[in-house]
Amino acid sequence: IILLGFFAIPATGFILLQNKSIQTFLAGKVASTVSENLNAEFTVESIDMIFFNRVVMKNVRVRDQHLDTLLYSPNMIATLKSLNRSAKRIEISRLKLKQSTVRLATDTTRVINIKFIVDELKPQPDSNRVKWEIGIHAIEFETSKFIYENHYVEDKWEKGIDFSDIVLNDMDLDLRDLRVRSDSVLFTVNHLDFIEKSGFDLKELSGKAVLNKHFMNLREIHILTDYSNIVTEGLDFRFNIWKDFGNKGFGSKVKLQFDFLPSILSN
Repeated sequence: IILLGFFAIPATGFILLQNKSIQTFLAGKVASTVSENLNAEFTVESIDMIFFNRVVMKNVRVRDQHLDTLLYSPNMIATLKSLNRSAKRIEISRLKLKQSTVRLATDTTRVINIKFIVDELKPQPDSNRVKWEIGIHAIEFETSKFIYENHYVEDKWEKGIDFSDIVLNDMDLDLRDLRVRSDSVLFTVNHLDFIEKSGFDLKELSGKAVLNKHFMNLREIHILTDYSNIVTEGLDFRFNIWKDFGNKGFGSKVKLQFDFLPSILSN
């Protein structure tokens, strides 16, 4: 939605886009269109096109329905791989975000703040509007922050990571081969590192994942911390709903199967 117009611009339009006033005007038009399609407040300060396949967006912000920031990126770069107008499909080879912040939150009614956007992106059976299909082959976060707040959970963890109040600082993430199917999301984590606010320092995490509303399958997982080096062929979580991962439900409601290779594990 954000990028479709830019990648179809002819040479004359490309030259005009180098004008700062036009960039600012276009940013306002794009923000208005995206806000309408996502049913969310979307703002972008300026847009610049580099060559014919790369768009640089400055100060991108998405707010949730409570007007709290869901995503903020001072610098977002999208690189086009292909554009098929007849099939209404666009392929992005890489989406890179620098020094960005992602904030997810579950309210007291157990509804996560990104749900309304996900619902808006789902096909509407009674709608005649054909939406574009967008594929992203690689998503990269550089020196960024991830926040998750669960306002439904009353009990807080006193030691270690509080999974109802997560803050990942200095996060670097390289996510590849992202695919969304009717009931599952598949992706490969080439690299993930961060320092959680509790002090937990993840040096390296890599592997392949399949997420579904009833399971999470992890393959070829490698986890490296200061004191542990864990390698698994498979790590499977089975559950009824994702809310089973809450502080009081994980031990009794989530079934875990694993196949560890020789590893070093420290508590």
